[in-house]
Formats: sequence, C-alpha cells, structure tokens
Amino acid sequence: MLAVEHAFCLARFQADPETAERLLAEAERSKAPPHPADLWQARAPVHLAANRPAEARVACERALASSSTISRAGDGLAVRSRELVEAMRTQATPGITLPPPPAGRDG
Repeated sequence: MLAVEHAFCLARFQADPETAERLLAEAERSKAPPHPADLWQARAPVHLAANRPAEARVACERALASSSTISRAGDGLAVRSRELVEAMRTQATPGITLPPPPAGRDG
C-alpha cells in the first residue's frame, strides 16, 4: 500500500508519471497486490501528469466503482479519497482547466 500511496504522490504532486508507473507495476507484482480501487486511484494522477485525460477519467470512474471504502459515507478517509478522485475526474473532463500541480523539488 505504501508504494501505491508513494506513486500517487509522485504523479499528483511532483508530476513524475514515469516513476509512479514503475512503482505501481512493482506493487501489482507483489505477493499481496493492493486493492484494485487503490490502484485505480493511483493511476488517475499518473494519467493526468502524462497528459492522458481520457485515461485519467476512466481510472477515476473505475476507482469510484470498485471501492466500497471510497463510497462508504461517514468514514473520513473514505470521504477524502472519494473527493480526491472526484477532483481528478473533474480535472480530466474536457473544457475544465485547473492549475498544474506544483513543480517537483530539485535535489
């Protein structure tokens, strides 16, 4: 799960989709692969950072559809996850322009 979260952050906040994709591939090959909803949630910012909005939107839709934890009301973490996915889905929608994430740190 840590690799998936790291991949999400690399793509979403440091605009590094290549490293994020490698981490997700490693996580999928692990003995205990992450929940599919977590993988879809991490793939969405990878696609956004790589300028693939259609794929990002699909990843968001699949994350929302495949996760009972994202859709469960009353759970703060689930609400945060759902809101993040919905924000990325909006960003991936044609005609919507949002500012890019902050540039990665040097060093």
